[in-house]
Amino acid sequence: QELARGSVDVVMDERTLRELYLAPFEAAVVEGGALTVMNGYNRFRGEFCSHNAYLNHQVLKSEWGFPGFVVSDWGGVHETVAGALGGLDVEMHAGEAIRHFRAPLVEAVRDGRVPLAVVDEMARRVLYVMAKIGKLGGRERARGARNTADHHALAREVAEQAIVLLKNDRAVLPLSAGRVRRLLVIGANADVRHTSGGWSAEGKPLFETTPLQGLRGVLSPDVELTHIPGPFTEIYSPLPESVIATVDSSDLARGAAQKGWLVDYFAAETPAIRPSGEGFERVVDCHWGARPPSFASTRSARFKVEIIAPESGVYRFELLHDGKARLAVDGVQVIDSENPPSALRGATGSAELAAGRRHSLVVEFSRAAGEGRCSFGWRLPSRSPISPENLAARAKDADAVVFLTGNRLGHGRAQECEGADRPSLALPEGENEAVTAVLASRPDTVVVNQSGAPVDMPWADQASTLVQYWFSGMDGGTALARVLFGLVNPSGRLPFSIPRNLADTPAHALGEYGPVRVEYKEGLFIGYRWHDSRNIAPLFPFGHGLSYTTFAIGSPEPEFTSIRAGETLRVRVPVSNTGRKTGAEVVQLYLGHPVSSLPRPIRELRAFAKVSLQPGEIRLVELELPARAFSVWDDTAKTWRIDAGEYTLESGASSRALAAPVTVLLR
Repeated sequence: QELARGSVDVVMDERTLRELYLAPFEAAVVEGGALTVMNGYNRFRGEFCSHNAYLNHQVLKSEWGFPGFVVSDWGGVHETVAGALGGLDVEMHAGEAIRHFRAPLVEAVRDGRVPLAVVDEMARRVLYVMAKIGKLGGRERARGARNTADHHALAREVAEQAIVLLKNDRAVLPLSAGRVRRLLVIGANADVRHTSGGWSAEGKPLFETTPLQGLRGVLSPDVELTHIPGPFTEIYSPLPESVIATVDSSDLARGAAQKGWLVDYFAAETPAIRPSGEGFERVVDCHWGARPPSFASTRSARFKVEIIAPESGVYRFELLHDGKARLAVDGVQVIDSENPPSALRGATGSAELAAGRRHSLVVEFSRAAGEGRCSFGWRLPSRSPISPENLAARAKDADAVVFLTGNRLGHGRAQECEGADRPSLALPEGENEAVTAVLASRPDTVVVNQSGAPVDMPWADQASTLVQYWFSGMDGGTALARVLFGLVNPSGRLPFSIPRNLADTPAHALGEYGPVRVEYKEGLFIGYRWHDSRNIAPLFPFGHGLSYTTFAIGSPEPEFTSIRAGETLRVRVPVSNTGRKTGAEVVQLYLGHPVSSLPRPIRELRAFAKVSLQPGEIRLVELELPARAFSVWDDTAKTWRIDAGEYTLESGASSRALAAPVTVLLR
């Protein structure tokens, strides 16, 4: 959860913590040999993660034998003594922004609040990591390479293998390059670069291929390729960082510049001269009801930003708000609106801006007695909407239609990044109506969803051809084009379930989402485990993915049908390529314990392997189930235990496509 991530208190039972949430970190430390671990921003069981002795000392350093150092996230330390005694070794920030582990730590040692031995241990861990990576002792480190042809090839291969073919009911895919003379590509995501967005998700590759560029690369020059980016309704987006000229000067002095809006907060019901506080926000997206209790006394706010206009023309602006809201552009008021409490309505205005010129925007918001919500968005002159009907008419003339929908990197509705949660699973405004209209006109449309997380697809049953495409790095556009035109056989599988609606997910079904305290009441029952236990049919199940060939996966064949607790069980699974093309299948092995002394999911993925097969080829895929695969965390004994009894083994291509189960006995 990113909502109030710097203060929210996360609570869960120990078994859930051990079996689910600590498991990947344990593997990285114990098996992978990770040398540094970063704390989260939030509280855990009442204490900030950077101060949390249970996580840092007991679990990480003692139980797992972690030899490296623990570092805070940027600005994640709140108190010197609590951090030092809580197992934190390095405070992460820049220059003077390092507040707690400078002079205050020296003072804490001098007056006895932090033993000198604690600081010695912190320093020893840092030196250990420096020695391990060749920064000490005069050992010359091997020079690396960057941006090589091998790197490019690997980036493309990873993207190719990750793409998931969700549906291909009409066998529209793969498209034939020889038969497509007029290709229509729809959607803004077709020509957007994503690696430069998302805050800490940002990457800096020396190039990034968009899907539109990838398609041009695999088609002959005489193919007529038309792109309609949209939008498909009046869409207002947050200011992109690329146009913002305002920098948080307080952070700039400390070496951590951020672009965004300067904010003054007021205790008065209307913005006044003297603010009661100040801040900095990357976007104007107020929701006082979801903010920490410290905002309870704030009644109004003023947001100020300067921008460099990217193009000349008449810009449209929107304030979506309850209470009172105003917008001034270069000192001229263009929106002045008032709504009743809890009545979230949009107000719009316009102003003419000149490309390359600096312009000022000021938003003033006075919260009503209700939620206290206000968000700002703009629309560029060049982003006039195209109607779904017009779009459907233009789709009729093409030989093939590819519609790229999905989320965006950045901020706002249907956008993915750190620091904010999507308010729903909905796609950007107007997308569903546009996809539906195009599918009605062209049922053979290839719909490509680009997202890093599940989205609502109300048109999924109508679509015959559906592809899940990710934020796929520097050459993802080429990878997508190669999959769509059959140069690569898709072999990706879903790493999550896609629900039919948000209510089918446990956190929302149980009402556990808020800014103060969040309890993981669902326990072990997340994702497909939740759907199985509640008999909920997902839109697409965990592990699902199709190919341009077909496969048959048989029932698991355990080496023994009875083993002692603590032994490793080897399992073979027969898989055959029953189609006409070479392809790769992901064989998945699920374990269940029908009669257990503790509540357990019906099945849990415990092993998997991707295997490439020629047409007609049959292979026995060998998988291992170590003792840990059968283990549960015993809260009373505070250790792992294995219960004797019968366990079920199921193999298949997803959590909902499984062969007949077999039983093994643990004694």
